[in-house]
Order: sequence, then structure tokens, then C-alpha cells
Amino acid sequence: LVRPLPTPLHGSFAKGQATHRFFTQRQAPSLATIELTPVLSQDRTKILLKLSSKLSDSNDHAYIDTHPNTIKKYPVRYSAGVWSDVVEVADV
Repeated sequence: LVRPLPTPLHGSFAKGQATHRFFTQRQAPSLATIELTPVLSQDRTKILLKLSSKLSDSNDHAYIDTHPNTIKKYPVRYSAGVWSDVVEVADV
């Protein structure tokens, strides 16, 4: 999860500068309840990861296809800061 950063006083972000920042478990403690089940199935077209929460009593889960070809299809990208690094994030 990422959140947008305030627009700089000079009006825009510099090339390579983070426009977003990752949420941490300190900022959103419920993030610590998310469990990731390792790759469920891997074939030539999909790599599925299963996300679930310890807070939910139901069988609700989110599945994310992390195959590189799938990630390339998501058009919205952010430059997100994590510690002192900046990484590209796809909005899924």
C-alpha cells in the first residue's frame, strides 16, 4: 500500500523523486494481520499469490497475479519511497 506525497512547494516532483510513500505497520497496524500464501500455481501465464487477514473469520481472500507479463498490463505506475530508495509500483 502506498500513499501520495504532498506536491512540492516548487510545483512538481523532480525526475526520479518519489511521488508516493509505502505505508508501514507502525502507521497501519492491521497490515501486520495480512498473511501471504506462497505461489499457489505457476504455469506459463500466471503466478498467483493469496492474501488473507487474521482479522477476518470468513474465507475471503485476495489473489494477485504477479507474473511479469500481467504486471506490465497495469498502466498506472508510481515512484514510491521505501527507506532511502525509490521503486516503481504498479497500481493493481
